[in-house]
Amino acid sequence: MALKFSTGLPNGREGRQHPIGSVRPEWIVRIARLADDLGYYALWPNEFFSTEPRVKARFADPPTLFDPIVTLSHVAAVTRRIRLTPSTIVLPLHDPLLLSRQIATLDVFSGGRVILGIGLGGSLADYRRLHGTVERPNRGQMMEEFLPALRTLWSERSATFKGRYVSFEDVETHPKPLQDPLPIYMAGHAEGVFRRIAAYGQGWINSFHLPV
Repeated sequence: MALKFSTGLPNGREGRQHPIGSVRPEWIVRIARLADDLGYYALWPNEFFSTEPRVKARFADPPTLFDPIVTLSHVAAVTRRIRLTPSTIVLPLHDPLLLSRQIATLDVFSGGRVILGIGLGGSLADYRRLHGTVERPNRGQMMEEFLPALRTLWSERSATFKGRYVSFEDVETHPKPLQDPLPIYMAGHAEGVFRRIAAYGQGWINSFHLPV
């Protein structure tokens, strides 16, 4: 298998890799176009919902955090062949019905270029701060339910799924993704991550090991 190179988009990295106030839509578009023209394999934006505590403690002004799915819809319109990989979507913080429609729509609009990158997210304290309505949340169990729920919505004309965290019945939602299956990459190093990749995924996102 040939080695492929991807590059990140600076949609959510102010205060981390980029100065506060430095990221603009035109810069994101320029990076996307250059990467497309130069033959990079994929674009990887990040997902952060709110300012991280360490960034808040260091800077007086808040960072700009552009939504990764909306960002990719913007750059899909100005690129031709490069794949679009949100990395990573914090899956427990998303409603599967809405996310399935967003990703399917992006796959259709981009001509089948989406790879969905997902992860469990940061600390449980961060999850509770952003999504405190769920009593005693088990994010691992959410992942176990949300993944087959997404696959069901993308593959069945009339989709039904019943779980603790997500349930729906006879949902007819179109369009379906152009890709079948739409590739899902998962981040993490726990045993449960690799079980979920084997059952529902096509790739692993590793942020800690160097190439050998």
